[in-house]
This record gives sequence, structure tokens and C-alpha cells, in this order.
Amino acid sequence: MDTQMIVLGFALTLTGLTVAALVRPNFLVRDNALWSACSWFAGEFAPWLGAAALLAVLALATTTHAFAGERGRLAALLLLASAAGLLAVAHRTRRTRSVLEDALRDTLGPAYLREVPAARMPALIDEVPRQHYFHVVPRRSPAVELVANLRYPGGDERNVLDVYRPAAGCHDAPVVLQIHGGGWTKGNKHQHAMPLVHHLASLGWVVVTPNYRLCPGTRMPGPLVDCKAAMAWIRGHIAAYGGDPSFVAVTGGGAGGHLASLLALTFDEPELQPGFEHVDTRPAACVPLHGVYDLADRRHRHPGHTARLKWLGDNVMACALDRDLLAWDMASPRALLREDAPPFFVLHGTHDALSPVGEAREFARELRLASTQPVVYAELEGAQHGWDTLCSPRALHTVRAIARFLEWCAARHRAQGSRRYDTYRARS
Repeated sequence: MDTQMIVLGFALTLTGLTVAALVRPNFLVRDNALWSACSWFAGEFAPWLGAAALLAVLALATTTHAFAGERGRLAALLLLASAAGLLAVAHRTRRTRSVLEDALRDTLGPAYLREVPAARMPALIDEVPRQHYFHVVPRRSPAVELVANLRYPGGDERNVLDVYRPAAGCHDAPVVLQIHGGGWTKGNKHQHAMPLVHHLASLGWVVVTPNYRLCPGTRMPGPLVDCKAAMAWIRGHIAAYGGDPSFVAVTGGGAGGHLASLLALTFDEPELQPGFEHVDTRPAACVPLHGVYDLADRRHRHPGHTARLKWLGDNVMACALDRDLLAWDMASPRALLREDAPPFFVLHGTHDALSPVGEAREFARELRLASTQPVVYAELEGAQHGWDTLCSPRALHTVRAIARFLEWCAARHRAQGSRRYDTYRARS
């Protein structure tokens, strides 16, 4: 294959990635995992890809004859167009910080951070250090200790969890239960939301990441029962790891966001807690990202509505929708809205090809009408499913916004109790 064909192939690939990042999902590409992956990659790493396109043009134009002839000129035009498109995507991403902060202030009040004690404010500085943008793969800080593969009740080999905590030690630290995604059929506790896990642990939080039984080996509500069992383990054991069992927030992305929302809305359903019915599994706050809120898809948000319902019936639910509508409702957060739900921070991307943004928007709106607690909703322009997986600029701003929300929730919780809020600072 000659050089021109290689360059043209690279240019066409980059053009395809750029289009995937720019175009909102439509009926042709929704529920398409390949499109979602391409859109995610180009959308989250647009600055690097745009720079690569420009460098390719400069390098090839000055060192080879790759741009001679029609194919060469076409490749040059595609690379330049891709660079322009990717820079536009990168510019769009720069608004993430203001979008998230505006959402928090609109719901919690413009002075919401004043409720956070002064001792905690240095941890909430919103600026992302520039060097963090070059650490794409999440890395655990030496200041964070990992206690891995602790067993929690359930009897399955996947009933294990990890605990992340300050290496210097902590006492009465607020706790976060992070539930991994993977479409209910795959995934692992150390694969998802690691930027958030490491960031919160570095701020003095204790973060628990469980595995849970996967479908179709089990069916709903099996994964939810396991997540509740992990919550029950936290209530009984997290004090030994420096955590405060009275404040446990829950978060998750994708299927993890779905399970986190269910955990926050079904905390008084004893049949979902077999053998530990007496344990209080109500989380203090819930932060679902790019989640699924209506398994029955009653408003036909998914273009492949019939195929999706069949896949869920064959792989996730115990039966088809028409055989047990109540069971599907019990697995759909949107059908379980309640007045006493905990505070929510719902985050979703406008370009999500796997979980339509309209579903999240309606869930947040209806939850606001039902709940007496705050419901923050942030819609991130251009964000694809799973944007928080690696340390992209958008992910780094997201984890800092979540930290501010959780700090506000923890401050309010501590203000209503007898303990000093700042006791969980890492020991020197």
C-alpha cells in the first residue's frame, strides 16, 4: 500500500471520528455501541486528536509527497476539516465547568458552598491543574490507600468490594458507594469512574466499589439485591476503615446509575433485602450519570424499542414485559418516584447514543415534582455515554462538581447531627 493510501485512510478515520463527535445520535445510530465508542473517544480527546491532525498535515507536507495528486489533496482537506471540527468539539467541552456550576447554583442556591465549613473549602477549589490533562489513565495517588477484595454477604464469587481511603488515616469520613456500569452483563469494580473514586478519596472520603452478580447469570433484582447487601456491609463495617456509616451516598454510571437510582428509591422494600430486611439502606444522596430510568421505555425514546425490550426480557429481567409489568416497574426508577427520596444530582450527555438524554431529562423533572429534596440536573453538551471513564477534561470537571455537591450534602447532614463535620480530615 502506498503512502498516499495510508494517509488517506488515516484522514478518513479521523473524519469519521469527528463526525461521530459532532453529530447528535439519531434513529440510525442510537443503541449502536460502535458509534458510541467512536463518539466518546473523539469527544473526550478532541484536543489531542485535533493537534494530531494538524501535525500530520505539517509533517507530511514538508517531508513527503503524500499530498501530491488528487488523493493527497483530498487527504489534506479531510485532515484540515477534521482539525477544525475537533477544535470546535474541544471548545464546546470548555463550557462543562460553567454548565455544572450553574446547575448546582440554580438548584441549591447561589451561595450553596457557604454551608460547607471553611476547613473543607480548600479541597473544593474548582481549577483543574494543567498537568492533570496529560494523565489520561486514572492513577491512584500515594495519598490514597486501597483495601481490595473484601467479602460482603451474598455467597457469590462476585460479592467482593474494594475500599479506597486516605493513606494517612481518617475518622468519621463520609462514604460513597460507587456502582460500576456495563449494561448489567459485564463490568468490574475497578473499571469505571476511577477519576471520581481517586479524587474523592484524595479529599478525605472513603469510597467503596463493589462487584455484583451479572446478568444473564442472575436476573433483576439480583444486581440490586447485591448493591443493597454492599450498603448493609458498609453500615456494619465501614467504621473500621475510618468511614461514617451514618452518611453513605451512592453513585454510578450507565447500569450503575440505574442501580444507584433504584437503591435511592427502594430503601424500604424488604423483599429486596432478603436476610437483612432490618438494615437501613437509604443513601444520604444519589448521583447517577448517563443512567437508565425507564426499562419499559414507555415513551419510545429508544428507536429499537421492540428489540430493546426483547433483549432486556431475555438477558436482564426475569420475564417479558407483557408477562409482569409490575416487575419491570420495580426495576424502573421513573416508576418509583417518591416524596422522601434523598437529594439527587442527575448528569447526562446530549449525545448519549445508548441512554437517550430525553429519558434523563424527564426523570429529573418528574422527580423534582415528587421529592421534597433538591434534584440537580446537568445536561452536558456533546457528552457521550461513559464520558467520566478516563481523565478527559470533561471528566475532571465532572468529578469536581460531584465533589462539591457531595460536600454540600455531607455538610448539611453533619449540621443536623451532633458530630463535628471536619473530623474526617486525614490525620497528619
